[in-house]
Amino acid sequence: MFRTFFQLIRVHNWIKNGFVFLPIIFAQHLTEKNYLVNATLAVMAFCLISSTVYVLNDMMDQQNDRLHPIKKLRPLAAGKISTPQALIIGFAFLITGLGIGVYLSLFFLYLMLGYFVLNIAYSLYLKHISIIDCICVAIGFVLRVLAGCVAISVSPSDWILTVTFFLALYLAFSKRKSELMLLTIQSEIHRKSLGAYSIKLLDTYILICAVISLTAYLLYSFDFRVVTAFHTNNLKYSVVFVVIGFFRYFQLIEQHIDSHSGDPTALAHKDKPLQLVVVLWLAYIIWVIYG
Repeated sequence: MFRTFFQLIRVHNWIKNGFVFLPIIFAQHLTEKNYLVNATLAVMAFCLISSTVYVLNDMMDQQNDRLHPIKKLRPLAAGKISTPQALIIGFAFLITGLGIGVYLSLFFLYLMLGYFVLNIAYSLYLKHISIIDCICVAIGFVLRVLAGCVAISVSPSDWILTVTFFLALYLAFSKRKSELMLLTIQSEIHRKSLGAYSIKLLDTYILICAVISLTAYLLYSFDFRVVTAFHTNNLKYSVVFVVIGFFRYFQLIEQHIDSHSGDPTALAHKDKPLQLVVVLWLAYIIWVIYG
């Protein structure tokens, strides 16, 4: 029962809400208790809201999910949990998440509501429009970073927002590629927007997004204000981990598309080298900023 519950709320996808926590690291407040509490609450709120979205999305997509070789195993599509039960769980998560949002600040609440409304619109209609579907995903990640900034009352860096947006686009287009390769002729039946994509086109989009996000990250690390704030110019060397992460992620899509779920996020959860790169990047960033 607990496994079914965790599958329904997609606990494994909560890792995406780590973007809410990033601002406290780069704002140099990681060791301050009040900031840490607020950042943690912000992450919890987004985990609850994102799970609500997943539940509602699964409720609306039950029929299509049953046509997917992997998604047909989701609790609602597989009949392991009823729609009324899922609705109660989603409502409870929504109310709790909004309650945390009210506690943090009205602006944080507005950002969280914006994220929720965007995702409902995505589930109902926008996910069927090519390019716009991936843009929505990227905006969702930007809203996470903005919410993390608001939770600890710091101003977001334009460079970080740019990196976040194009990194999220890179991930979104990579997922579309994995879906297109996994579903082949059934791709458009499962997701209408896939009919407007091709592998060659998606490879072009992925390359563009990777180049822009990497360039923006480098420019951020060279920024005089950043060097002054961190009292070091060693942040630029962290780009090595970022480059390895990009290349490894793309390699996973190419090599393992016929196994697992075809979802790059699921592949990342299973790939030890990629996990190691992320841990080393975080460790290096914390050492540069706080060491």
